[in-house]
Amino acid sequence: MKHTALYEIHRALGAKFAPFAGFEMPIVYKSILDEHRAVRAGAGIFDVSHMGQIFVAGPDSCKFLDYLLTNDISAPPIGSAIYAHMPNDRGGVIDDLIVYKLSERNNLLVVNASRIDADWEWIKKHAEGFTVEISDESPHYGIVAIQGPLALKISAQLHPKISEIQKMKVSVIPWKSHDIIAARTGYTGEDGFELIAENEIIAPLWQEIARLGPTCAGAFSPCGLGARDTLRLEAGFPLWGHELSEDITSLESGYSWVINWNKPSFKSKNILERQKQAGLSRKIFGFAGASAGPVPRQGSLILTKSAQKAGIITSGSFSPTLGKPIAMGFVDKAYWNETNFILDTGGRQLQAQTVKLPFYNK
Repeated sequence: MKHTALYEIHRALGAKFAPFAGFEMPIVYKSILDEHRAVRAGAGIFDVSHMGQIFVAGPDSCKFLDYLLTNDISAPPIGSAIYAHMPNDRGGVIDDLIVYKLSERNNLLVVNASRIDADWEWIKKHAEGFTVEISDESPHYGIVAIQGPLALKISAQLHPKISEIQKMKVSVIPWKSHDIIAARTGYTGEDGFELIAENEIIAPLWQEIARLGPTCAGAFSPCGLGARDTLRLEAGFPLWGHELSEDITSLESGYSWVINWNKPSFKSKNILERQKQAGLSRKIFGFAGASAGPVPRQGSLILTKSAQKAGIITSGSFSPTLGKPIAMGFVDKAYWNETNFILDTGGRQLQAQTVKLPFYNK
């Protein structure tokens, strides 16, 4: 089991750990509910150092990524943070990731922890014919995320230039004789920053943020992956292995906007075009419980009022913000016009209605 550079800090804070993508990661410190609410009301700090960092450099860096990914990498200006999917030969999603455009010749891909090896092998396999240098620097880097309404105020005290970064942008900031790759993205539905740096300064970076956080007159808490999951679900964000996989396309997951159809070509463009023309047989819906009841989980059945199977849940949780169970799941085309369903978890049933995503929108 691997550990991030912040493992000893998490232990000292009394974190409860669980395996995740080969890492022993903090799931909760005191209460998922309290950590979730801190991010919605003030700010939370997350260790997401388990995620991967793959650099793609060289004169063909953008050209190569335009071929490999669904979104447009060449056109956005330097300093852009670009969300994209990496399709396989069948149109399924190998991974969803963010490309940080550091220069025209140097791009950083931050990828899901569970997909680092698969991504790396796929990128290496398709680099032939492009003038690029690729390197997996995941073991050498860490990421600290600050999320919440107070994230800007805290980050500005860390370094004033961080406050100048606009949403979905990235900048390289000097800090303690090192460079921090600072981006204003997020996975919680709140404003926030991701600070990517070499392992040797990740602990001092976390400690400085932890010192500054309580000075900003609002809720502040270290947050584990438990709160990260409830926050991303309220925001309607997909999680690889749930709403995305190698057997689920970008179109099926509801993320057609990450596909730039105007590019001359990209991996599996023809397959995705055919699916677009033919129409989908399933798509993701949001569900909210009509009242308190059992919490649906991945794999729970979506049933019609007449007990016909209409689909399957991909993610579910109790929503601290809404005060009721919520879920996302695939519904078969024949039932798209229905609004009332039963979510069945091992025989325990929840009356639910379809809702427009996201569940939470500040």
